[in-house]
Amino acid sequence: MKKVFVVTQLDQSTVAQQVALFNQVFCSSRSEADWLYKHRDNPLSTQYNIFGAVNGGEIIGINGFMPMNFQIEDQALKAVQSCDSAVNPNYRGQGVFAKIITSAEVFYRDLHVDFLLGFPNKNSYPVLMKIGWLHLLDMQSIMIPCNIIPMLEMKLKISLPKEINKLTEIFWRKTYSIANQYNNIKVLVSDISPFSEHEYKQINRSEKLVFSKSPQVVKWKLDNNPLHTFKYYIASKENRLLSFLIVQERVSSKKNGMRWFRIIDWGLLSDNMNNLACSYAKMLLIMKNTADLISLWMPTERRHQDMFKRLGFIKNNKYFPVNQVLIKVLTNDVNRINLLKNKNNWQPKLIEVDTLL
Repeated sequence: MKKVFVVTQLDQSTVAQQVALFNQVFCSSRSEADWLYKHRDNPLSTQYNIFGAVNGGEIIGINGFMPMNFQIEDQALKAVQSCDSAVNPNYRGQGVFAKIITSAEVFYRDLHVDFLLGFPNKNSYPVLMKIGWLHLLDMQSIMIPCNIIPMLEMKLKISLPKEINKLTEIFWRKTYSIANQYNNIKVLVSDISPFSEHEYKQINRSEKLVFSKSPQVVKWKLDNNPLHTFKYYIASKENRLLSFLIVQERVSSKKNGMRWFRIIDWGLLSDNMNNLACSYAKMLLIMKNTADLISLWMPTERRHQDMFKRLGFIKNNKYFPVNQVLIKVLTNDVNRINLLKNKNNWQPKLIEVDTLL
C-alpha cells in the first residue's frame, strides 16, 4: 500500500531532520553546520533551496538545489544543480524522488531558471531519464601518476621498495622537455583566489559553456570551503595571465595516506598551444613534488585532449568511474534551448560538482 506524502520547500527549522535522513541513507556524518553552509550560504541563493517529501510531519525524502551561473561568450545562463538526494528506505519505489524533482522543475521554471543540472548516481540516473532529463555527456577521468607506490600497495596489500617509483618517470619524460621550451613563463601558487575582476571576466568568456566564477562564489565554494583544501596554479607571461589550474588536494585516510590532486578547473587564455602546454608542464612539475596522483576530467575538445596526452596523462576507467552529465531544459527561449542541447557547446569540469561541499 502506497503511503501518502506531500512535496514542499523546506526551511531551516527542520535542518536536523534533513541532515539525519541524509546521514542515514549514505552512512555519512554530515554536520548541520556544513549542511547550512552549502544550502543557505551560497551567494547566488535568495532562499533555502531544499525540497522535501513529508508524511505526517516526518521528512521522508529530500533533494537540494544549488543555484549556479553559466556563461558562453558574453551570454549568461541561470542554472540550478540537483544534489544531496535522499529517500527513506521505507518509502523507496513510491515515486518520492521523481515527485520532488518534478515539483522543483515547476518552481524553478517560474523563477526563469534556464536549466537544471545533475551528476546522478546509479539510483537517481534512471529516474531522471524517465522524467525527461537529457543525457548530455559521459565524463571520463585522465590521470598521471607521480608516485605509484601508494596505489600499488593499496591494490597488492604489501609494502614495496621505493625504487619501483622510478617507473613513473616514463609518464613525465615529455613533460620535462615541454616545460623547458620557454623561460619567460612564470608560475604562482596560491591558497586563495589571486584573480582580479578583469581576470575573472577573461576566464568566464569562453567558446564553451563554463561555470561562471566571481569573487563571491569562489570564496564560498573554494577559499572558505569547510571540507576540502584547494590551490591555484597561475601561469603568466610578461605579467599577463596565460593559463591556470585549480586543484583539490585530497589525502587518503588509509594507512598509506595517498595524496590525490584533482584538477577541478583549468583555463587557457591564449591560442598558442605550445605556450599553453609549456605553462601546464611547469605547473604539473610543481605538483609532482608533493602529489602521488594527478587527475582531471578529460576535455571535450580534441586539441585540449591532445595537449594533456602530450603531457603524459592517460585514461584509466578501472580506477575512475565515468560521470554522467544530465540536464533538464526549463527555458522556452528557442535559441537557448538549441544552445543547451548541443553537446559541442559543453565543457564540464569538476568545479561544477556539488560534492566539493
